[in-house]
Amino acid sequence: VEVGRRAIDFFLERSGQLQLQFFGGEPLLCFDTLRQLSEYARARARERGRRLGLVVVTNGTLLGREAVDFCAEQEIDVSLSLDGAAAAQDAGRRFRGGQGSFAAISPHLDYLLLRRPFTHVISVVNPDNLAYLPDSLGFLLERGFRSIALSPDYTHPRLAEMVPEFERQLGLAAERYREHLAGGGHAWVDLFDTGQNPYARERCQPG
Repeated sequence: VEVGRRAIDFFLERSGQLQLQFFGGEPLLCFDTLRQLSEYARARARERGRRLGLVVVTNGTLLGREAVDFCAEQEIDVSLSLDGAAAAQDAGRRFRGGQGSFAAISPHLDYLLLRRPFTHVISVVNPDNLAYLPDSLGFLLERGFRSIALSPDYTHPRLAEMVPEFERQLGLAAERYREHLAGGGHAWVDLFDTGQNPYARERCQPG
């Protein structure tokens, strides 16, 4: 906590605004530290008349009501790593014992979207879950997520063999998205709405 406070003070003294991201690993494993630093940053920014943005990047497994309520009360934006429905999520995001993580995350989603309706989803695409891409995007849109990043895993050892199928599945996903918008849905999907080249290796911002 003391290191975090010194970092917050350092940047608030040198900038008119600060965006503070809690990143991991899994930051909700250190929820008390996150709480103390969020409250400290909010108070210090208010004292100095600085603009402050707060973001927590989480895998969602510990995103219970206490954490969601705190994020809502402190106006902390939530960035959720979620690859889609159970088949896609569990293909690559498993607990140490081997069980998939979707069942631990799914019960939190409705309450999360109720309190933080503009929760951002980071959906990693790799050869293990690629076949589910259109259904994954459909699932996220139907659950009510409005801000979705489709993030190809550029470090995957089988990336090269994925490219032709990725292009095909991306086309199918785009059609699902078009149908969602034509039906009156509202959302933003980075690869479609920014004209971003899916093969442009941009840095992960926190990285």
